Amino acid sequence: MKKSWLVLDLLGISILLVSCTLGPIATSTAIPPTTVPATSTPLTPPTETPIIPTASPTITPTLPTPTSSTPMLTPSSAAVNCRYGPSADFLAVGGLKVGSTVPILGTNSDQSWWMIQNPQDVAGQYCWVANSVVITSGDLSKVPIKPIPAAQVTAVTVDPISNIYGACGGPNAYDPQGSITTNGPTTVTYHWEIWRGGSLYHKTADETLAFSSASTQTVNPGSDHGDCDNYIAKLIITSPNSMSAQQSFSIAASGVTKVHVDPIATIHGFCQGPNAFDPQGTITTNGPATVVYHWEILFNGGAYHATGDTTLNFGSASTQTLNPGSDKGDCGNYTVKLIVTSPNSISDQQSFTIVQP
Repeated sequence: MKKSWLVLDLLGISILLVSCTLGPIATSTAIPPTTVPATSTPLTPPTETPIIPTASPTITPTLPTPTSSTPMLTPSSAAVNCRYGPSADFLAVGGLKVGSTVPILGTNSDQSWWMIQNPQDVAGQYCWVANSVVITSGDLSKVPIKPIPAAQVTAVTVDPISNIYGACGGPNAYDPQGSITTNGPTTVTYHWEIWRGGSLYHKTADETLAFSSASTQTVNPGSDHGDCDNYIAKLIITSPNSMSAQQSFSIAASGVTKVHVDPIATIHGFCQGPNAFDPQGTITTNGPATVVYHWEILFNGGAYHATGDTTLNFGSASTQTLNPGSDKGDCGNYTVKLIVTSPNSISDQQSFTIVQP
């Protein structure tokens, strides 16, 4: 069966993040067509939390002297965000405290943003602060124009997929979903791959997804179907950088996973008398199933009573209680067995005695 995997709606999220407001540092395999369309949905980003602790001691700014020609900057009145690129559409990756003075290492074409070394990254990564929220000093004509960094995919996820219990050979449906996160405006190229039993099973065509700012969007290739086997769903990014995520799951036949016979207490009565006992038990399945079972009663190791085969329908994974009805016996040792013969074989038993007081 062919399935249509199309992304119908590629939505970007434009989120204006005021540059002078502090924010968090974000962290962060063709499938035949199906009748369920693919989708991509923007996620509402979380409210930014301060990168710089708000309760910091007051520091007297160490500004360059008026005669210094080294380009420097310091926050004008409050701690400021330092972003991955020169725009509020880029992710805040660091921050600058009030009173901190740092060298300016680069700028954009109109000097509306300044590039500095990220104060929170001693490895030498750079970030950008807005000119509108800092005080500059020194000879700004010496500041070189730097290229705007290309936004990257910083996180890819595939949601966990529960194991599926159904009919082998039947249309067992599954519906992968995942998310893609970027640190700024970019266009992402991605595709899905479904692997079955260690080999490529289905693959979607490349799709593009536009991000107008640092954000997260959900992606869904649409529903697919499979037979009993082990599967891996992979979400693979090929541009602007390479990154992927995957989740494993399995499809197996529904069956009985547990049979239980309730304990039966010793019965004190008269030998050759009508000593009644009433077995009860439960059957549990891992999905929809039709179960065939029967009861057997053994007396002193030999066959005593047995019921005929009975069917029990399960519409979903569940447990059902059953009872063959009351029986009677003489003094001796008994074993009660609950035996399942379909869709798989499994049983349980309990022993008890009837004794004369």
